[in-house]
Amino acid sequence: MLRRSAIRYRIYPTPAQETVFRQIAGACRFVYNLALEQRAKFSRRGRAIGYVAQQNELPALKAELPWLKEIPSHSLQSALRDLDRAFVNFYEGRADFPRYRRRGGSESFRFPDPKQFSIDHRAKLGDRSLPALIAPKFGKTKKDFGAIAVRLHRPLCGRVKNLTISRNGKAWYASFSIETQGRRRPAHPHCESVIAIDRGVSLPFVLSNGEAFGQTTEGPREMLRLRRLQQALARKRCGSSNRSKAIRRIAAHKAKMARRRKDSLHKLTYRLAKNHGTIVLEKLSVQGMTASAAGTAAKPGRRVAQKSGLNRAILDKGWGELRRQLVYKAEWLGGQVVEVDPRFTSQTCAACGQVDARSRLDQARFACVACGHRANADTNAARNILRRGLAAIGDETTGGGLPLAACGDLAIRRSMKQEPPGASLKKVAA
Repeated sequence: MLRRSAIRYRIYPTPAQETVFRQIAGACRFVYNLALEQRAKFSRRGRAIGYVAQQNELPALKAELPWLKEIPSHSLQSALRDLDRAFVNFYEGRADFPRYRRRGGSESFRFPDPKQFSIDHRAKLGDRSLPALIAPKFGKTKKDFGAIAVRLHRPLCGRVKNLTISRNGKAWYASFSIETQGRRRPAHPHCESVIAIDRGVSLPFVLSNGEAFGQTTEGPREMLRLRRLQQALARKRCGSSNRSKAIRRIAAHKAKMARRRKDSLHKLTYRLAKNHGTIVLEKLSVQGMTASAAGTAAKPGRRVAQKSGLNRAILDKGWGELRRQLVYKAEWLGGQVVEVDPRFTSQTCAACGQVDARSRLDQARFACVACGHRANADTNAARNILRRGLAAIGDETTGGGLPLAACGDLAIRRSMKQEPPGASLKKVAA
C-alpha cells in the first residue's frame, strides 16, 4: 500500500532569511487572491478559466510587476494549484467557496520539484558544520541568502514529493511530503481486538476497558495568560507596531496550545490503532455541537455564555482531530474505524439494556434503575458504543463461529476485566 505522509522539521532562519520567507509568502498570497478575483469575475460573466490559463498569464504579470521576478516561479505556480484544488473541492461539495487569504494569517509557500531542494548534513553555517536545507534562493549560489539551519530529529525516509515552508506562531518549519510503501497489518479477527471510545468533556476519552485518556490543553493558567494577552492587545493603537507585536504573541500562544493538543492525540491514536483491529466511535457532528447559541437580533439565544464555555471545552479536547487521525492510522495498520448512532448511549445500561434518563445520576455516576448495575457513566457509555459497533460489523468479528450476541458479551466482559461495579477509572494521561 502506498502511504502518503509528511515529516516536519524545525528550521532556524536568520533575520535576512526570515524577511525573504515573508516576501515569498506575501507574493504567493497576492497571486492567489488575484487569481481568485479573476475566477470570480469570469464566473459572473458565464465564462470559465482554469489553472493552465492562469499559469500562462504569469509571465505577463511579472512583466507588469517586476518585483514578482524575484520570487521562485514554482512557488507562484503552487499557489495557483492550491486555488485550483480549492475550487475542485467546492464543486464536489467538500468545502465552501474559496476565500481570500489575508495578511497576518498562516504564512507558507511550497517548492513542488524535489530536484530543487536537498539537505546538506555537513553544511558550513558560520564556524560550525550543521545540517542545512538547500532550496532556491537559499544556499544554491554564493550570492543568495545562504542555507537554512534545520534540526533533523528523525531521518527523512521515502520518496520526497515536495517541500513546504510555513510559520507556526514564532517558529518556522519545513514539511516534506513523502511517499512510502507501507506494510498492512492483517486485521485481528477476535473480539478482544475491538475497542470503543466515549468522548466527553470532563474525561476527554474513555475506553470500553475502563481506561481514561486525554488532558485539558488550556487549563486555568493558560486561559489566564490568553486573557491577559488579549487585554494587552485591546490597549494597543490600531496600526501601531506594538499592536502587531501583541498579535504575534497571541498567535504564538495559540500555536503552542495546538501543538500540545496534537501531540497528545498522536500518542493516543497510534497506541489505539496499533493494538486494536477495530475502533468504534460515536458518529458526532462536532461542527454542529459547537455552533454558537447567540441567535439573531430578532430571536436572541439563551444561556449564550454557558454554551460558549461548553464549545470551548469540546474544541479543546480535539474530538474531530481524534477521529481524523484514527481513520488514516487504522487504514495504514490494516484496521478500521466504525461509527455508530450516538443516541441514548449515556442513558442505556450496559448490563441489561434498559434505557432510562434517571439512571444517569450525574456527570460521573451511572446506576441502572432496573437491574441496579452501577458503573462510571463514561465507561458505561463506552461499553454501549462497543456493543453497537459489534452489531454493526456483524460476522466480521464473530471469529470462531460464536454468535454475535455471545461475541458482544465476551468482548464486554474482557474489556471490563472482571472489575467490580463502580470501580474507579485508571486515568492515564496520554
